[in-house]
Amino acid sequence: MQVFIILPFFLDGGVERWALNAREAMLDLGYGVEIFSVKANGKNCDRVDKGRISAHLNYGYISVLMLIFKNRGASDAVYITALTKLNLIFAFARVLGLINRHVPSVHLSLMKKESESKFKLRIRMLVHRLIMRWSDKVICVSQGIRRDLVSISPLYLSKLHVIYNPCFKLDEIVNQDNCVQFNGKEIEAVTLIGAGRLHEQKGFDLLLKAIYLIPEDLRNRINVAIFGDGPDRRALLALIQKLGLTNVELRGYSDSLFSELKNAQIFVLSSRYEGFGNVLAEALAAGCYCVSFDIDHGPSEILDGGRFGELIPANDTQALSCAIMRAASMSMMGAPRLVSFDRGKSRVSHVRRFTIESFSRAVNRLLCDLP
Repeated sequence: MQVFIILPFFLDGGVERWALNAREAMLDLGYGVEIFSVKANGKNCDRVDKGRISAHLNYGYISVLMLIFKNRGASDAVYITALTKLNLIFAFARVLGLINRHVPSVHLSLMKKESESKFKLRIRMLVHRLIMRWSDKVICVSQGIRRDLVSISPLYLSKLHVIYNPCFKLDEIVNQDNCVQFNGKEIEAVTLIGAGRLHEQKGFDLLLKAIYLIPEDLRNRINVAIFGDGPDRRALLALIQKLGLTNVELRGYSDSLFSELKNAQIFVLSSRYEGFGNVLAEALAAGCYCVSFDIDHGPSEILDGGRFGELIPANDTQALSCAIMRAASMSMMGAPRLVSFDRGKSRVSHVRRFTIESFSRAVNRLLCDLP
């Protein structure tokens, strides 16, 4: 079977990491896999340029259409697409008979955004109803996404498959079994990490405001590192300067983020909305004390309803500030990073579902079940 993974862009975000890890998982299963992106610009492109993974970047919509016609009628070809525009294009190609099998993946919440009009929401729901109707199967990256799609139309329930993103390998999970007691050694400062594209969606402005609300004597002992690039970099730098946050640093893109998480005490997900939230799963696997807004979708599933981290009311900077203070105070007193959560095998068992190995098994079942 030949699998084509088609992306609208290839930047530095979660969808790109999902595609790269999905390709490796499916290659290990014996499938032929190629990645195509309409546009490309980002550090993830370096992974392709260095030959660690083959992909066709800056492919363009015309070239994508040519790919469809080139493989027209191929019985062993499966197209896995990401995000709404390509999901709709390939679903339409499927209903026209130009391709035989299409599996769209839905990565973002379908619910109404704060500044969005009701008309745009209705259009999005109509588009996703058509995508479900015209496709063979649909990959939902969280149970929340699946609930969104069911609420749009329950007629296509049998097509919806929850397959969590492949975030890390099983042997990368940090086992904290030997770190369940206070060690009694107070530390001078803690490291707090935020990560993601510097965009309004990720809510880094809310994180900065929450940090500012922390009393200065404690705030000066919290070193904040935000990893990622994006269009809001200049605005965030201006906000850091305005608030006088001397311990906050925008660190840019990192190809060793998991290692950074292993060395940090606290991770904060301040997003306004998500479909899943890869980096939160990575932080939990790395052993960080995790704090997240309880948004649609992903965080509640990743933290198991608050069992493995703190879930804060969405956009509540005061509550976020208090949660960070609690986490920082415990860490400075010498508490292990997971002291307030269920420990040991329960956490390890929980985060297994976000591994590449788990994804591999789930996607293999899906592909084998295609008509």
